[in-house]
Amino acid sequence: MNKLMLLACGLALLPGVAMSTDVYKWKDASGNIRYSDMPPSGNTPYSLITGKKPERAKAQEDSAAAAQADADAAKSGMTGGDKTGAASSKEIEAKKRKAEAEKQQKQEQQKQEEQKIRDQNCANAKSNLQNYKQGGRMYKFDDKGERQYLDDKDIASGLQKAQQEVDQWCN
Repeated sequence: MNKLMLLACGLALLPGVAMSTDVYKWKDASGNIRYSDMPPSGNTPYSLITGKKPERAKAQEDSAAAAQADADAAKSGMTGGDKTGAASSKEIEAKKRKAEAEKQQKQEQQKQEEQKIRDQNCANAKSNLQNYKQGGRMYKFDDKGERQYLDDKDIASGLQKAQQEVDQWCN
């Protein structure tokens, strides 16, 4: 019974295996249509019947479409040079748009960096102003690294300078 069940499952899967292979179709040199699971050798144009198309077949279709478009353009009076000029001008325009977008992105990035620096300077200026407003004994370090305590006159001028820095960076 188990062998029969196993055989039935195997036979059920067989059509799926056969359908999973790609089939290539092409015309040989004498004009006969050929089918195979392997693509033809050389530059013989082919088409894929099942599955997705490989890149080579897509490239061949694209070149055939371009040739057809050239033939249509020749019929309508447009020459290949005109078409090439139009394509190159489109490429130039695309490059200009891309360069402009990159330039704009760099400017935006620079603005963001400047804003970040400005915010940091504002925070530092507010902190400095708060220190002067609190009062108490304040000091600064001299060139030798020693503390020099500020008198009332120095604290008042420091407070005024700190307020100017807040006005400069925080507006």
